[in-house]
This record gives sequence, structure tokens and C-alpha cells, in this order.
Amino acid sequence: MIHLNAMERYAQNKTVKLFFVFGMGFLTGSMRWYGKLNLGWGCLSNLTMKSSCYVFSESGMGVKKSVGFFTIKLLTVFIVVIFTLFYSIINPWQVYATVSQPTSVNVESSGMNVNVVTVSTGTVSNTGTAGYDISELLGIEAESFILIDSRTGIVLLSDGMDKKHIYPASTTKIMAAIVALENESLDTVMTASQAAVYDIGEGGMNIGIMAGEELTLRDLLHAMLICSANEAANIIAENVASSREEFINMMNERAKELGATDTNFVNANGLHHENHYTTAKDMAIIARHAMTIPAFREIVRKDSFDIPPTNKHKAWDPLYTTNRFLRYGTSPDCNFEIIGIKTGYTSAAGHNLVTAAVDENGMELISVILGVKTPRAWEDVYKYTEKLLKYGFDNFSLKKLIDESEHVTTVSVENAKDSLTLDLVTDQSVIGILPKTTADLSENINITENINMINMNGTNSKDELEVFNSSNWNVVRKVHLKPLISAPISEGEILGYIEFFLGDTVIGTANLIAANSIEKKVSLYERLKNSLIFNIIRTTVIVLASFMFLRIILRKISRKVNARKRKTVYRYNKRLY
Repeated sequence: MIHLNAMERYAQNKTVKLFFVFGMGFLTGSMRWYGKLNLGWGCLSNLTMKSSCYVFSESGMGVKKSVGFFTIKLLTVFIVVIFTLFYSIINPWQVYATVSQPTSVNVESSGMNVNVVTVSTGTVSNTGTAGYDISELLGIEAESFILIDSRTGIVLLSDGMDKKHIYPASTTKIMAAIVALENESLDTVMTASQAAVYDIGEGGMNIGIMAGEELTLRDLLHAMLICSANEAANIIAENVASSREEFINMMNERAKELGATDTNFVNANGLHHENHYTTAKDMAIIARHAMTIPAFREIVRKDSFDIPPTNKHKAWDPLYTTNRFLRYGTSPDCNFEIIGIKTGYTSAAGHNLVTAAVDENGMELISVILGVKTPRAWEDVYKYTEKLLKYGFDNFSLKKLIDESEHVTTVSVENAKDSLTLDLVTDQSVIGILPKTTADLSENINITENINMINMNGTNSKDELEVFNSSNWNVVRKVHLKPLISAPISEGEILGYIEFFLGDTVIGTANLIAANSIEKKVSLYERLKNSLIFNIIRTTVIVLASFMFLRIILRKISRKVNARKRKTVYRYNKRLY
């Protein structure tokens, strides 16, 4: 932030003001003296506005009554006006400087030709304008919490998100559901073992599944995710893998693949264990991926579920969610809708809550609050979640980064018939999340443009999921083009793509297509080759050449036949004589 405290003190200093006014009077008198005007006066009225002034002329300087063109009062008014203008310019400058600050952008090049365009933008951090930490102002008493954009994984607010060895409790079941959905069909029938039914921990959540009972994976997932049934998690683990231990290994491996590197599971249901831990950041990564699975999204937003009859139950009581948001809703002042996902509690972990919410514009956020152990923690964890989500929806919004069919760049086209250049436009609009102060002022968005040449046969997908946390909201726009663009080109043909980055996180992408068609340049030879006259001449030449070739062959054959006949006649005549 730019500070002008020294400049402000300069403007407010009485001595400096007096010096400035004296300088103005001296300058006025000097100009008249050097201009050889008739005793023009440069006057300085002191701070008591007395009627005497300093007089500058060719003969020297003295104190006398003003008799020149400028009277004492007129010159005093002139100087005061100039000084007022000078002082009024400084204050708005200072105000502007405290509001806006240009930020720099670091652009990495990968050995390609890069064109860079930079525009200044504002910044966002966890600290408010008054210097207070926003997380403290929200009053969230938890071991750690995090708020992310569901689509991109960008961290909007966090406190202790990398704090290790936090117990996840039943939020573990999010990871168990991911592994199950990625490895089995929802209609797969699973059988409950006695060990799975009884190994639920003291006072563990259950729905009363019996040993030998058969349920589909769909029904078990509803039991596990809606009412947090521990035995359902065990049954899933034993049927998806050859053993629960193997399923736990699958959970840990998949978590690492997603980027949750500080997480370790020792069971599928979240029972407390010293080596069963996670971080708020890791849980956000896991939850974000889970919400990309349609079946998972459908289940976790339900407030109840009715399990169909099984071989052990002719009927079930309705299953009700453990999530109070889904059963009773949010506070009236909340401008968003809760769409899942999972609660968690053990005495060691405290109350945990992972929540997804969406507003009327379709912006989806995910909050993770772990380790609430206040006297009324079962209520506070929901209050904290509301505060965290409300902060996100109040301070961030979706911003259109580029329109559909918007011009991006112009490229050269080889072998073009008429035009040597081609405009490339987007095939769709791109929308990304930005702070509202930035999103409302599009001219404040920092857009750095990289133009790279790529092989269009490659892939544009990323292997790893990333969570980006930064106070730098500079948007980097990268344009990727084919290394060689040559005619013919059809309108709408894909010739590249554009990506928008925040740090290393892609917040939007669109294909670059040709705005119009371009025909290939045809040479004189090709034009003649395709003409009717050329085809007639070519056909005639081919026929004549074929005829001549055939004639030569037939002549050779005829000569050989005649020679053989003459030879036969000669031998015959020789015998006769």
C-alpha cells in the first residue's frame, strides 16, 4: 500500500506553508522585474493579512504599500487560492493511494515465445481494511477451518488449514464413498458379515443391519452418508475389496492421488484412532472431488431415505440425516442453499462439519470446520459454518472473464487464397470466481496473456487436483495455438484453446475457433490441372501415347512372327534341295 504520510506532514506544516506563500510572492515579483514592467509588485501577505507587502523591483526590495497592478488584497487572494489548490490535490492523492495498489505478476515461460500484457489489480487477503484478521472477526473457535471454491479449489479463507493430526471422525465416510463409487456399481448386492455389524465402536451410529443381510451398494451408501451408519461403512469395505484392510489401503492411496498428502485412514467409518487423521485442507480436497460424482451429490443432499425390504427386514424405519442444515435449513439471512455433505463427531475429534452450498448465481462453495469443542459445540459448528459460508458468498462472486465469440487473437495463415490472417474467437464464455470488489470493476482485473504454440494432439487435462491459496488475484490468460495454421480452414474449426489461471489453478478454459472460412491458395498449375481443356488434352495425350505404345509392341511381335516364318521357310526349302 502506498503511504503519503511524509507528504501530508509537509502540506500541514505551518513553516512550509509560509515558505510556499513567500515563494509565490517572490516568483510573481521576479517575473515582473525581469519583464521590465512598470514596478510590478510581488507581494506576500503575512498570516495576519496586514496591508504591507514585500516589493521587488529593479532598484531592490523593500516594504511598502502596494501601488502596482496587484493590490495587496488581490495578490493575497491569488496566493491563498493557489495554496488551497495545492493542498486539495494532496489529500485526494492520499485517499486514492490507500485504496488501490498495483500488484506485480510473475510469468513463467517454458521455452516458448510468450507475449505478455499486464494490467494492475487490487488484492485480497485474510486481513480487513482496519487491520483485523477476518477469521478472528468471524469468531470461529475450531482447531482448523477452510473455505474453498468448489469448481476450482481456490482457498477463499482459512485458519490452520495445514494443521496436522486432526481427527476426521465420520467425515472419513466421504473417502469411503469415493472408493466405493469408483470401484463398484450402485446395484451391486453386498452381504453383511457378523464382524462388520458388530465392529462399530461403543455407542457407534448404526441402523440395525443384521449379519447375513443383503443390501445394494446404493442402499448402504444412503445409510452411511445420510445417517452415518458405521456398519454400512464396514460392509462396503468388505465387499468392495477382499478385506477391510485392503479397502483402507485403497482409501489412503486414492487420497494421496487426489492431493490429500497429510491424511491417513485406519478404518472406513471414522472411529477414533491415534493414526487416523487429516487436515482441513486435505478434507476440502476430498470433499471437492466427491462432489464431482453425480451419485454422491444426489445422496448427500437428501434429508431422509427409505430402505427397501431385504432378506432380514420386511420394513425399515425412515433414515433421517444427521445434518441439521438439511433437516431444518439455515438462518433467514443466509443467501445460499445447503446441498450436503457430511457431519462427524467423536469425543476426541470434537464436532466436525463439511458443507457444500450454492447461491442463486450457481457459485458453489465448500467449507470444512474441524475440532469444535466449545460448551455448545453441537450448535456452534453449524453457526460457524453459516458465518464462513456467508463470508464467502458476501465477498466473492462469479465474473465473466471472456464472452462467447469474443476475439482473442489474430494469426497468420499459410497458403491462404485471399486473406493472410484469421481472427480466432472463443466457442463459449468463461466464468471464474473473483472478489466482489474486483468482479464489479472489470478494468481492475490483472490479465497476463501468454501465447504458446502447442501440439493439438496433446491433452489439456491435469493429473493432480490442486488447492490454490493466495492473496494475489491476478488472472493469467494463456493462449495455446497450433504451431502451423494453413489453409484450407473451415469456420468454427478448433485451432487452439485459452486458459485462465490463478496461480497454478485453472479457473476456466475455452476452445479457440476460426471466425470465418479461408480457402486454400490455388497455383496456376492446379487451376489448369482442374480445367476441362487440360483434362481433354491429358486424355488425348494418354490415348495417343497408349496407341503408339501398343503399335510399337504389335510391330515388334509382328517382326518376330515374320522372322520365325522366314526361318521356317528357309529350313523347309533347304531340305527340299
